[in-house]
Amino acid sequence: MSYFSLFLVAFVSGSLFPLGSEALLLYDISQGYSSPGIWSVATLGNTLGALLNYWLGLKGEGYLERKGYLSSKRMQTAHCRFAKWAPGYCC
Repeated sequence: MSYFSLFLVAFVSGSLFPLGSEALLLYDISQGYSSPGIWSVATLGNTLGALLNYWLGLKGEGYLERKGYLSSKRMQTAHCRFAKWAPGYCC
């Protein structure tokens, strides 16, 4: 059960909610679980959580525009604001 709970906490930590999976990772290691196994599960959960964030960012803009929550003009304004600070990002 501990591997599954660590995976869930790491997944949530890597995605939208700011949780700390490190404390649970250290606790599980102190309880005698396999360090490489625990580390692998935590890494997989964090990576999949980050991929979920990436996918939401990639698809979310088009979805919000189709649903009418954002206009294309507002999105273009946001893109130009990001272009000001992001190297290689053009408006």
